[in-house]
Amino acid sequence: MIGAGRHALLRRPDTLVSGHGHLLRGSVWLLASVAANAFFGFAFWLIATQIDSKTDVGRASALFTAVLFINYATNMGLPVAVARYAPDDREASTVLFNWSILYTGASSVLGTVLFLVFLPRSMADTLLQWGGPAGFLIFFAVVFGMSCAVLLEVRLMALRRWGWVFTRVAIVGVVRFALVLVRPLGDDALWLFLVVAGIPALSGFFGVAALLARRRSRRALSPMPASWRAGMRYSSVNYLGILAVQAPTFALPLIVAVEVSSPQYAAWYVAFSITTVIFLVPHTLGQVLLVEGGKGGADLRRQVRLALGLALGFMAVVAVAGRIGSDIVTLIYGEDYADAADLLPTLVLAGVGWAITSICLTKARVEEHVRSIVVISLTLAVGILAPAVVLVGEDGIEGAARAWLIGNAIAAVTAMIVTSRTSGQGSLAADAAWLDAVDSDEPASTGARGPG
Repeated sequence: MIGAGRHALLRRPDTLVSGHGHLLRGSVWLLASVAANAFFGFAFWLIATQIDSKTDVGRASALFTAVLFINYATNMGLPVAVARYAPDDREASTVLFNWSILYTGASSVLGTVLFLVFLPRSMADTLLQWGGPAGFLIFFAVVFGMSCAVLLEVRLMALRRWGWVFTRVAIVGVVRFALVLVRPLGDDALWLFLVVAGIPALSGFFGVAALLARRRSRRALSPMPASWRAGMRYSSVNYLGILAVQAPTFALPLIVAVEVSSPQYAAWYVAFSITTVIFLVPHTLGQVLLVEGGKGGADLRRQVRLALGLALGFMAVVAVAGRIGSDIVTLIYGEDYADAADLLPTLVLAGVGWAITSICLTKARVEEHVRSIVVISLTLAVGILAPAVVLVGEDGIEGAARAWLIGNAIAAVTAMIVTSRTSGQGSLAADAAWLDAVDSDEPASTGARGPG
């Protein structure tokens, strides 16, 4: 184990300032990406709600929710592991990233098979109208492509290609916006699904292909770096953590979809979609913290304080805005979506708790503090889903919103207590690589910069 004293000796002031600057720069770029995604997503569903029936919107959004759920269930902890163990542009990091793409492809096949075995009748009518084999291929391609898009984004963040991340989001948004205006298929629900899920999936395929072409290596999968075993253990631990912490985001909509009618689910989906986009801000800040806080020489404590301040400040403002201006949902979507406006203040208020939870959880991941990761993740999952099982059955979408608020509040308190007891020293995986590079006079990271 590398001692804390050696860390202190090797941390140069310019390294610390640079790391702090990268955190701010990356946060700005990724917050711009979140804003672009929110704008285009809003425009897409607004047009869909005006062109298509509420039932078609409900069917398409339910199937899209299923894809997101399979992505979540088959992520295998890879997004966190890629950020932590493929932190630069060296050959070892590239090899690990390429293996992660193959790994997520295999897990996507398994997830697709299991989903189709238990496919609900309401979704089968839309997905399988061209036959079982075609339905399997469509669903697998979307699941695999969106998994690739997630890993691609993490990889670009690690390379500090922030402009590339923004460009991908913008292109996906523009193409979606254009295609929602046409109707080449007889089933509007299926077309909406193919546009909302298929376009980001295609961006994942093209983006991964571009990274492979950029390296132009004939040995894309070898030699395996010595850190692959540690990376596999880390991904396994964080797989359980990701399953728990993201369970409410993906499982709660499924609980709602089963319990309420399609028109009610459409109202829920509008409100929850707005909420999840807003919740991406603390998550995005956490992703930047995970990448930058894990690089050698980073001052983790200062970076955590900065990320927490930004996340809390943003979510507090949003909570106030959600309380005052929720009626704008009805003005935009129409009176049919009045239920969505009623839900929004409760859903976004939970974001104050999520800001604390997400940054504390990221701190634990950088430190590789397994107990904290598990405790925070399980608390969030149980805190939301346990009340939801009861409240959704009794009060429908209003009960789901209350469960969301309760669980996020409980998780925030737990996260503060748990992470305040940790030492504050990060995991030694990335720092050890950095120190080895210093000893060999090789830079630990290219610090690759993207457009802008």
